[in-house]
Amino acid sequence: MSKLFYRQHEYSSGSHQPLGASVNDYGVNFALWSARADRVQLVIWENPDSPRPTQIIDLSAGEHKTGKVWHIQVEGLRPDVRYGYRVDGPSSVGNRFDPEKVLLDPYARAIDRRFYRRERACVPGDNLHHCLRGIVVGDDHFDWGDDHHPAHTPEKSVIYELHVKGMTRHPSSGVEYPGTFAGLTEKLEYLKDLGVTAIELMPVQAFDDDIPFQNPQGQELVNYWGYTQMSFFALEPDYFARGDGQYLSEFKKLVKRAHELDLEVILDVVYNHTTEANENGPVISWRGIDNQSYYLLSPANRHYYLNYSGCDNTFNAGTLAGMRLIVDSLEYLAREFHVDGFRFDLGAIFYYTDFGFTHEPEIIHLINQSPILRSLKLIAEPWDATGLVLQGRFGGENWFEWNGEWKNRVRQFVNFGTQAENVKAHLRGSAPEFGFYHKNPAMSVNYAAAHDGFTLRDVVSYDYKHNEENGYYNRDGSNDNYSKNYGIEGETEDSGIRFTRQHKAFEMLSLTSQAPGMMMILMGDEMWRTQGGNNNAFAQDNSISWLNWGLLERYPIWCGRVKNLIKARTGR
Repeated sequence: MSKLFYRQHEYSSGSHQPLGASVNDYGVNFALWSARADRVQLVIWENPDSPRPTQIIDLSAGEHKTGKVWHIQVEGLRPDVRYGYRVDGPSSVGNRFDPEKVLLDPYARAIDRRFYRRERACVPGDNLHHCLRGIVVGDDHFDWGDDHHPAHTPEKSVIYELHVKGMTRHPSSGVEYPGTFAGLTEKLEYLKDLGVTAIELMPVQAFDDDIPFQNPQGQELVNYWGYTQMSFFALEPDYFARGDGQYLSEFKKLVKRAHELDLEVILDVVYNHTTEANENGPVISWRGIDNQSYYLLSPANRHYYLNYSGCDNTFNAGTLAGMRLIVDSLEYLAREFHVDGFRFDLGAIFYYTDFGFTHEPEIIHLINQSPILRSLKLIAEPWDATGLVLQGRFGGENWFEWNGEWKNRVRQFVNFGTQAENVKAHLRGSAPEFGFYHKNPAMSVNYAAAHDGFTLRDVVSYDYKHNEENGYYNRDGSNDNYSKNYGIEGETEDSGIRFTRQHKAFEMLSLTSQAPGMMMILMGDEMWRTQGGNNNAFAQDNSISWLNWGLLERYPIWCGRVKNLIKARTGR
């Protein structure tokens, strides 16, 4: 059997800009930011199918460091090469350097996780053969043609919140590549016909789908939603039909086709925490590169993490490294993929720094001043997991906000007859949560249901959540759903109850369509989709979460009514 031999590439000092791996005429330039590191190694794999690296290069602090950036130019390397870093530094409290761990570049444009083992990243010891690896990405020469942003006005906007995989994973979808960007592209004509003006994609940045627990039936659960980021740059590898995640043209084709159909593309981005979790979590990237720069640590003991996200850590958007990474990520996604806007998960976390809460976050200022970002739709989820709510005062006049207060009020009004005055006030354009802070109610994103909670059908079918399948004995998920079953808990064949439920649900949608601001509906609500009472289906990569396209035929009258309502608002 013949063997493959790889030559040792020559290298030079390279440049400290740009950060990440950049292909040039002579090879690849690598640049890594770390303020506290003492030693850095670059690990290279030229054979993607091998766990063994082909070259390991020590970077010297003299020749290969400028300021806080470590850099090197490796001659003769081409796109598709895999790479990672070993980083060492002081062992003082607050640092988590581990020279045995090979780390993912925070600026990697694509990742290869075929050999990744989370458990190896959670314990001491070498993970060389089981680490996340960055992929060097070159120019794909994608032809955007005369692509442009549709830029719909708020009063004519209807956002369709969807999950890329869930939209087409069910066998009834009939697409060639279920659960992928390519599969979603096939369904854009349907969304155009529905009348919506924008699609909001739940996280498409690479995420960790490994959740270390089983449900009561012994089934292993996965992170289906995608709110555990492995990267702020790389797209989710499993969403590419062609594999590996470096074939970025598939996502570009999705965006280009959406724009041809006059649909905006908004990305749900997660900059509030990462998959590295707490002090017992895995060391895969940020933590091992410069823990103190990328995370908010407890002032009482910097061994521990502050947890404003509810996910064991909080990303630090107040340091130079944190701010730059976030803005660079946003500008890259906007520039490279032509997206039309961003929805910021748990956006209130931007208001925390190492010095506590601030009323004027620098990261917000940088986003507002960016010539690339300031003209896009910027949408905040204006709260965090601790109870802090910044409704009506997030980010400035150009920031839209998810209006959780409207969701609660419209449900209480329709289901229980309360909150009438507040609902009327919002419909008149004087929403209390916006008016108090002198913010235009047109910057509100109004919805009756979203991914985080009941579907619209379940809001009028269940008095209580039913999350037993998640494995937390029904303790997870919100208890404040303002839902009502109208006589029978769950599904029923009683035609009177079914009629009442659809009437109440349509009333919620109708009021939401009349409220000033943008309207948003949840994937499948126009088809009368149910999750069986599960209001926290984050781990349900199955028929609970997948969209069953057969509902279009089962509930044609409901579908038609919702379609007409949407078109009446948008005029499409």
